[in-house]
This record gives sequence, C-alpha cells and structure tokens, in this order.
Amino acid sequence: MVILDFAGVTWHKKLFGVIEGVCYLHSLEPPLIHGGLQPVSVLMDQEGTPHLCDFGFRSARQIISRAGNSRIGGIDTRFLAPELLIDRFRTTCSSDVYGFAMLFFNVWTGEQPFGNVRIEWRMLAKVADGERPELPTGRKVHIPQTLEGLLWTLVEKMWAQDPSHRPTSEDVSRRLKEIFAAKSPRLGVHVPTGARVNHTTNHHSNQRTVTEEAKTSVYSQDCSNCCT
Repeated sequence: MVILDFAGVTWHKKLFGVIEGVCYLHSLEPPLIHGGLQPVSVLMDQEGTPHLCDFGFRSARQIISRAGNSRIGGIDTRFLAPELLIDRFRTTCSSDVYGFAMLFFNVWTGEQPFGNVRIEWRMLAKVADGERPELPTGRKVHIPQTLEGLLWTLVEKMWAQDPSHRPTSEDVSRRLKEIFAAKSPRLGVHVPTGARVNHTTNHHSNQRTVTEEAKTSVYSQDCSNCCT
C-alpha cells in the first residue's frame, strides 16, 4: 500500500473508488462518518484500487486534539468543511461530501485547495465567507471542455457553504456514473456496470445490501496499519 500514488492509475478510477468507499461507510446503520477525507487518507494498492483509511472522526474538536495547526494530526484543514472549522460542529455525511469535493479538486488540478494562501487565518476567513478555490488554467488532468463543465458544476454543489445544499455521497456517485457513461466513448473511460452500494432493501434485516467490492475500498481505521 502506498499513499496517493497516481502511477498507472486513471484519475476517474481513483475518484470512483473513493466515493463508493464513502458510500459504503454512509450506508452503514448508523452511518459511519470518515471525518478526515483528504489525499493522505486514500491509499493505492498494487492494482491501482483506492482504499480509505484513518476514518471515524466524530467532531472537529476530536480532530484538533491530535495536533495544533493547519495540519492537525496529519489532517489538513484545507479539506475540512466550513462548519467544522468555524463552529466545530460534529462531522456529518455532508462534511464528508465537502471533503470529497476538495479531494476531487486536488486530483483534477494537482494543487492543494487554497494552495496560494500561506497564512491559515486568511484561508479560514475565505472559507467562512463562502469562497472556494478557482479552477486553474493549467491542470494536472486534461478533460474535454463539455465534460469539464459538468464536473465543475458537481464540485461546486459538493462544497456548498450550507451542508443541507450538498448532494449525498450516493447522489455524487450516481451523477459521476451518469456523466462518464454519456462521455465514455470519447474518453475511453470505463464506467462500472454496477454500483458498489446496492440501494435495495434486505427484507430480512431491513438494512441496505452492500457488495463485497465496496468493502474493499475501506481498508483500516489506522493509516499506520495500512502502510506497513
């Protein structure tokens, strides 16, 4: 296992794996919140499959207790939702979706969110005011313009200031599949034939059924164990 190694891995495969791992966590009863989604919490195996690790943070206070500045316990505040940074609310499924938006931005552009802002309080002020990173001219991943607009619209919805205005992780996964299914002939993008989270109901357990494939995206709650 290695942290965020893109060698030989298509960006869309990585993002599909991450969001479906998040869907799996959110499908549990009660939902399990990742709480610290960012590049270092995504590991890649030898086959290029992403795995989530270091999850289970319940609040910003719990995260901040691990260290003391913009990289708190290895968690970069640039990837945390505004409600966690400003009011220290408990982590939610919506805050995970915000984190995925910032991770999406990082994979797409090769840049850190607000990477040009060196002073943390200024970055926090921007987030509090509803500002978000701009899509730079030079980007790590080349995407056709028609597809780019659809993806950027999705990213903007995911990092909405109001958590109630963000789509669910299931909505994000479904929308990504729709976008790539429509454009895959031009892009050579492989679109999964089935979602990793099956949203049907098991009448015996009254719980949503989750495929084994989704579970492989969730590796460990401790990154130190993942990397050994």
